[in-house]
Amino acid sequence: MPTASYLDLVQAHCRIELLPWPVPEYRFHPRRKWALDLAWPDCKIAVEVQGGIWIGGKHARGKGLTRDHEKINVAQTMGWTVLQVTPDQIRDKSWVGIFTDAFDAWVVKAAPFLAETVISLPKHLRDNRK
Repeated sequence: MPTASYLDLVQAHCRIELLPWPVPEYRFHPRRKWALDLAWPDCKIAVEVQGGIWIGGKHARGKGLTRDHEKINVAQTMGWTVLQVTPDQIRDKSWVGIFTDAFDAWVVKAAPFLAETVISLPKHLRDNRK
């Protein structure tokens, strides 16, 4: 679970970019008790904050890693784009580029009729539209 400070940093980015705020601890599965750390349910994008990787936390040990992989794999089969980041990446904002690309890709799928001048597409998406 991301701490309030991580949520504040993500919400600050969303405010600047005029993006919707994430839903913390979003339960995405109808039967399992799995929750995605930060989720944008309307566009099925999620950010999983992998904490404790330098100190042998649950995300870095076999059992916890296996559970995380199962949850993320199921989410992806359900159509979610799941971005895995570390707390350091949230703090230094290095997660922003990949998140922006994921959000732009969703916009392209949701509204393919929009001209490229209306939305800023990452190069790899511009190349694939031809």
